[in-house]
Amino acid sequence: MAASGKGFRTIFALVPATVWGDAVLAAAGHGFAAGPGGEGIGIDPQLIPDDTLEGRAVELEGELGNIVVSGDLPDVPAVFDTIHRHTAFAMGTAGVPIGPILTIREGFNDRLDFSEDTTNDFVALLTPGDYTFAQIAAEIQTQIAATAALNTYTFVEAAGVFTINRTAGVATVELRFGTGANLARSVATTIGFNAADKTGATTYSSDTTVVSTAFKHVLKINPDLFGLHFTLVIGIPGVVVKEITTAKYNGYTFNMPQGTRCNYSFPVIGHDGVVDDSGPNKLATLSGITRPGLRFAALFRQGRLRMNNQVAAALTDAERIFPNNFTQVLNNNLPGDDVTLKFGNLIDEPERDNKAQLSGAVSFSKLDDPADLIAAKLRQVKKIDLEVLGRVIAVDQTRYALRKFMPSVQFQVDSTASGPGRIPKTVNYVAQGVETVPAGFPAGYTDPVTIEVINTDTTDPLV
Repeated sequence: MAASGKGFRTIFALVPATVWGDAVLAAAGHGFAAGPGGEGIGIDPQLIPDDTLEGRAVELEGELGNIVVSGDLPDVPAVFDTIHRHTAFAMGTAGVPIGPILTIREGFNDRLDFSEDTTNDFVALLTPGDYTFAQIAAEIQTQIAATAALNTYTFVEAAGVFTINRTAGVATVELRFGTGANLARSVATTIGFNAADKTGATTYSSDTTVVSTAFKHVLKINPDLFGLHFTLVIGIPGVVVKEITTAKYNGYTFNMPQGTRCNYSFPVIGHDGVVDDSGPNKLATLSGITRPGLRFAALFRQGRLRMNNQVAAALTDAERIFPNNFTQVLNNNLPGDDVTLKFGNLIDEPERDNKAQLSGAVSFSKLDDPADLIAAKLRQVKKIDLEVLGRVIAVDQTRYALRKFMPSVQFQVDSTASGPGRIPKTVNYVAQGVETVPAGFPAGYTDPVTIEVINTDTTDPLV
């Protein structure tokens, strides 16, 4: 007796396509993980019934009208090394990633202790953020210059080696990497220095060469999604393969539910679909499809959500809020029925009917202070950042990351009513773009949402 097809053997692949209507062969590295929902994309040939009066009904053959290919990829886990490919197609931009990078995190590696003349102890305070090697060297030089009293210095990087050099002054200089007051949050190991004081010289270099495999992808909403499409392959080895020749994402729904993985659902609009061996991707193709990387997923417990007034100072950890679910919905407003004579019964590549819209909800399992939350926190326009940090990628504190920056968020506030017991609450919101970057947001982050993904991929996911 033949073995039954098993759903856990299903292979999913997404590969950029260059011509609308032409499928592209999937290969190693194009695979991705899908959730328990599998896929719900239908290939629906719409028949025109022949209801003429002549003959018997059973003798009348329906004619083909249009073929509609649409549906959803539900519950795609936010795996750090693949989710940027999906969100790049949904958002419409990507580009060459920034990197390699090192990350300065507040409270972890944002201090550099040094002394002049052996008795004057100073600390350079580094601004948290993601830096290329050259950028972090420049930041350290700037902050040392802002702190030092007797000497001037250069701090440079070459081939992963960081070097500090006294360029003016006669006072001794020591790096307090072993006895400084900020050992618990020292930048020393991040830039290749051992946890030991450096004394007796005017120039010091890293003890080890710094190597980072971390790269940052910045994804913004593109007003023109034309030409950004892909081939989608869903197959069960030895049983069946479904090929969506070319398709586009009509946005996404992001969910961050308590106690589990963060996940996305992607609404799909396709040009055509074939089943089994009638397209470039056949059953034999499946064996060559692999998923890249280590497939670490973003988890609810790894998240940090911060919010304050849109015109307030930069966000701090004191402004964290504690929901049990955060949802974000991007609607690209792509029509699913762009049928022209160009493709007969198949749709042409859909283009936006309207601007992209961003909305969502924040849910709380209980309200510890309902009056403060609703009256004070949610009745003004807010800015929000969400960060989910994964495992360490390189060096000291550079981690897999998924970040969302929303510069202008307006909540829909209503009253809460409940019987005995705790009072849960879900608050809906809409998000807008801004003309001026709010305090603390990276330069240029004016879209309704800007997404950063830090992983080990060195290529543009749209290419």
